[in-house]
Amino acid sequence: MRPKRPLSARFFERMPQGVYECILQQLETAHFGDSSNTNCGTCYIKDLCNLAVTSKSWAKPVKNRMYQKLWVTADTGHHSTKRARYGTAEKLRLLLRTLKQNPAIARIVKELQVSDWLQVYEFANVEERNDIVEYLSAIVMACTNLEKLIGFYTVYNHDMDSLTQALSTRTRLKERLWIIRDDRTITRRSLRLDDEDDYARPDYAKSFLNRHVNWASLETLVLFGHDGSTGMDYRAFVGTFRKLQCLKRLCIATFPAEEFNDRTLQAIPELHSLRLQSLPGVSDKGLTKFFGTEAAASLRGLSLIDLEITSLTVLAKMFNSLIRLRKFTLSQDSSPSLPPGAILPHPFLASESLQELHWDTLVPGEAINDLASCIDSDAFPALRQIRAPTDYSGTLQDLCRPVAQMVHDSDTHLVNLLNASAVSDTHYTRNLPEARRAAQMRLEEARKKPSLKIIIEEEGMIQNVYTMRAFMGNLSSKIEYSLEPDVENSNEAIIGLADLIYKKGEDGRENMCTGPVNEREAEGKRVWNHRPRRRGKSLEVKQLF
Repeated sequence: MRPKRPLSARFFERMPQGVYECILQQLETAHFGDSSNTNCGTCYIKDLCNLAVTSKSWAKPVKNRMYQKLWVTADTGHHSTKRARYGTAEKLRLLLRTLKQNPAIARIVKELQVSDWLQVYEFANVEERNDIVEYLSAIVMACTNLEKLIGFYTVYNHDMDSLTQALSTRTRLKERLWIIRDDRTITRRSLRLDDEDDYARPDYAKSFLNRHVNWASLETLVLFGHDGSTGMDYRAFVGTFRKLQCLKRLCIATFPAEEFNDRTLQAIPELHSLRLQSLPGVSDKGLTKFFGTEAAASLRGLSLIDLEITSLTVLAKMFNSLIRLRKFTLSQDSSPSLPPGAILPHPFLASESLQELHWDTLVPGEAINDLASCIDSDAFPALRQIRAPTDYSGTLQDLCRPVAQMVHDSDTHLVNLLNASAVSDTHYTRNLPEARRAAQMRLEEARKKPSLKIIIEEEGMIQNVYTMRAFMGNLSSKIEYSLEPDVENSNEAIIGLADLIYKKGEDGRENMCTGPVNEREAEGKRVWNHRPRRRGKSLEVKQLF
């Protein structure tokens, strides 16, 4: 049999560009998909470079893909050595030179993936930190169509550093995460100045508003307060909201009551997704009033985290008013309840549109039973997924479609580690390994109970007896019971700020990539590899919602 002739170069020249894009998308999925074992930006870029040099037909689509979402990796495994720091700075300089010498390439860049740089920045001295910020600022300025800067999230103390200035000029920016701190407050603490007049207060609201003047295209805004007082006020929040006409997703977290409260809540504009977290100034009364506004009616996703809602009537008002709501997250320590003497028509918790529900009240109460009763009454016809880490008795699990297994192979080991480091004797916990193990135990207990016996007789003699075991769940249910985290391999269900930024001491050798396996080392042949790079999928800001 004659071997097949290889495809000619002309075949690839005539191939539609959409085919190239599909292949490149599959390559990215192979590196960063759920089933990938790589999760390394350097290995991904290496494969793109190999494709780019195969032919001229490949060069253009690969260049567009490579620079549209530009991965700027760093030697995070050797950040403590002087040589590595020099090499890292040199890489930034070379990238900047490429972008300045090729404005057409710089215009392609829409996303800068620089998550490795935050780790290098944390271990650097003052001079090296300044160099990193200056290089990144210059790169941002060179990319005129930049939409996202991913992974480099430093504290903003109301001073105009070069990177903040550079980002404020990008008119096509679509997302921004602020970690805000008031250095004036920290200085007053250290000097023990109790009189406000002893320390002049700058106009932080005006300076913060000026950062948003050019962001007419901004769709996602995340505001995290840091270390108590942040210098923000009603004018800073409301003025910012009014400037961002295209805003779709908003997260506001950890601001004190004097800075963000019920009054500020009413000024939130129409959005698709809203996340409110750890805001002591937001009360049940303020939430009830907000849910009655036209702005709230537009919400598709809502997360209420650590707000400590006390009354179930607030949630009843929310479900009744938010007719477009598809995803709802409630996570807090206490369990809300009905006011004494309150009588509401059953089912008082109901939503025609809700598809995903995360219900997490650390201390159990009657609320979970009320919710289960409403779900059982078909008050949530569109509901398809429930995630309830604190469903201690399986109340919600029993309403969902039966599953064969909930526990992961590693859960027993993780539970033992968590129990060994626990400082409290309370059995209340929301960590997922413990929740999955408890859910699995409920499954196993249900299977021990006989549900039905089938006896086969012939001529009055029992020939066979078949025992059908019971199960946990409802066969007719369309709802999936899930205890999977937002971030892969996390013990916490809900993604947080800590998942978006790198934390010292978290990445061990098992999370480092050094390139392809050197399978031909025994033959004396060298294969390509690279310095250790931190593995892991790149988390984006929009995943907070």
